[in-house]
Amino acid sequence: MGSTRQKITIQHVAKDCNLSVATISRVLNGATAVRPETRQKVLRSAYRLGYIHSDPDVATYKKLILVLLPSIENTFYAPIIKGIQSASQRYGFIYVIYEQDGRDFSYEMLASLITQIHAAGIVFLCTVSNAKLLDEISELVPVIQCCEFNAQSKASYVSVDDYCATRRLMNY
Repeated sequence: MGSTRQKITIQHVAKDCNLSVATISRVLNGATAVRPETRQKVLRSAYRLGYIHSDPDVATYKKLILVLLPSIENTFYAPIIKGIQSASQRYGFIYVIYEQDGRDFSYEMLASLITQIHAAGIVFLCTVSNAKLLDEISELVPVIQCCEFNAQSKASYVSVDDYCATRRLMNY
């Protein structure tokens, strides 16, 4: 039995956003001459509707993961990156590393980066203290907080239970 799911086009996204097809096209193709709130509205709609870009080079965004880390020089992250690399290869994803290097993240910067590289999701290996920012970004693409996490955010996270690990060590 074949799939009866309708292919989502930019016309669907335009109708959902009540915007022109030209505006939707500008946002989805990474143009910068779009207001941040319009970009956010379009990206949220496209993600929610399941829009996949028709250009095969751009359509690979569904297979690209953005990994944000504080410093590429910190050896703590090497085994984590190796794990991301292994899982990416196993599931046919590509990952891109972006070094925070002390800069604060803003919604506009992250949304622009997501749009430019057509990221399917983000892995945060760095702390993001702004829970609202994490929640807004997680409305655009799936987000995983790893290593450090913001408990006030609704974004998913992976963490180590230090108390349980210490208890197991002491009982060994």
